[in-house]
Amino acid sequence: MEDKNKVYINYKGYNVATAMLIWEFGTDLNLASLYDVELNYGNEGERDAYFDVSKNNTDKLLEEIYFFLADNNMDSVCNDRRRVNWGE
Repeated sequence: MEDKNKVYINYKGYNVATAMLIWEFGTDLNLASLYDVELNYGNEGERDAYFDVSKNNTDKLLEEIYFFLADNNMDSVCNDRRRVNWGE
């Protein structure tokens, strides 16, 4: 999209975007005043979930993702329904 970027998460080969919201990543987004972030899904559900964010806030979202993943061990949500293979 012209005014938005898609941000995909690759955590050790798994897309944990949905799980991040369950783990209260949305609260972090609100505290950072990132109100224009939306979670969307492609054809493969959680495997190709992505965050839509305005181009102006992309760097801020990436920073929040980095700190969230650094503070939270997401290994427990890594399962086959979230495994990604973006190399093909």
